[in-house]
Amino acid sequence: MSHNEIPLYTEVDGKLVSHFLLSEFANPIGWVILHPKVPWALEMTRAALNARHHPDRIIIRVTDCTRTQNQLERLADKLGWIDEGGKVSRTSYHSDFLGGIAVDFVAYNTTQRCNVSPVEVARIAALYFDWVKWYSDGHVHGDFRSLVNV
Repeated sequence: MSHNEIPLYTEVDGKLVSHFLLSEFANPIGWVILHPKVPWALEMTRAALNARHHPDRIIIRVTDCTRTQNQLERLADKLGWIDEGGKVSRTSYHSDFLGGIAVDFVAYNTTQRCNVSPVEVARIAALYFDWVKWYSDGHVHGDFRSLVNV
């Protein structure tokens, strides 16, 4: 068992809920830097999606959170830096020095066994995150960029 198998509790509608473990936000070397607004926004997004569908059918899977500079550089080696025509930002909101303010995730319908449309997920997540973008591969990015000056 990982040392990060710790449930994260967030208040939603006056109740403490926990649908995430700290380990879900860990980077590949096991580090977790996580602003408390991130799990709150994910819990709120999950609750809103379940209200639209049926209770407890939709789960959220975190696909990426905090990245170190070395991880950003390795990712840029594969995908290229944005300023050079690639997909990785040198000032990524995933950067560890920004305090864990960004997350990539997908919403999954456990009954239908498929991802929920990223367009729908992004529209709902935008109610809770500062900034949201959906990607054609199905994941959604949410962050709290208002907390930093990059």
